[in-house]
Amino acid sequence: MTNTKQLPGSRREFPITVNDTTILFLGDSETSMVEITDEREQLVLQNLHTHAFGELFCGVEGCTRINIDHTITALHPGDFLYVPAHLPHVCLTEKKDAAFRAIGVKLLHHKTRQETSELHSFLEPLLGSRHPLILKNQPAFTRAWTSILHTYDGKHNLLFSLQLLSLLTQMIQAGFEALPGNPGLEEYLSDRDINRIASLEYIIDSQFMTSIDRQRIAEQLFISTRQLDRICKKRYDMTFRERVIHCRIISAAQMLLDTDQTAEVIAHTVGFASKTSFYKEFQKKYGITPLQYRHRYKS
Repeated sequence: MTNTKQLPGSRREFPITVNDTTILFLGDSETSMVEITDEREQLVLQNLHTHAFGELFCGVEGCTRINIDHTITALHPGDFLYVPAHLPHVCLTEKKDAAFRAIGVKLLHHKTRQETSELHSFLEPLLGSRHPLILKNQPAFTRAWTSILHTYDGKHNLLFSLQLLSLLTQMIQAGFEALPGNPGLEEYLSDRDINRIASLEYIIDSQFMTSIDRQRIAEQLFISTRQLDRICKKRYDMTFRERVIHCRIISAAQMLLDTDQTAEVIAHTVGFASKTSFYKEFQKKYGITPLQYRHRYKS
């Protein structure tokens, strides 16, 4: 495992509920094509990151390479790849014209009765998987998938959700397969650790710009500081302190590109006590100073 970041939950939600089951689709505000074409976007996406939901990728053009916890998978046109929640991944590419579509998806079960609904049982092998799964060479599904996302008008949310769910059930029937060579979450995390990580990621993501305290966070999770560092080491290959610094540096780098604030103001905003410590950690990660980073990558 290596440095990862959980991306903020800024996606638009498209829920659909049938009996005891809710399927939650999550897309950006425009549900648009993601094209990895410019140096700045490449830089932002170079870090492994996680989500609190699963992510379904669809290969559209060229060949998109996806790094799932240090295992590289090639996504070709017509291929679909499901990456489970909390599994580190990052999209890579060798060709500027490589493109993919991705949408978040989450399966929720409302335990109102003892028996699980037929829909939940049907979807659970895919959306409840702790291993990445792939469906290869399905151009008809790709055309349908891109058509649904292209024609969404921002108004008919229920129709949009129904269309996605209908297509998803057809894809599941076609048969997703386990991705060779990737152990998934079970290899290194227990169920209890996964639940704690979900809470920990929310805490860090919402508090890393403050004077976040390791002892207090451990108490919130009802574990010792040693257990906290063990979980962070398993999950991110870093200690709790290193994880917080990583999040601060990633945010600072984005602020250098998006604002005209001074490095000193940005350092204070993201939680560094001094400009000196900020510069030290920034150069350790990027090999250049914050101002050099801004001059090199800002549009």
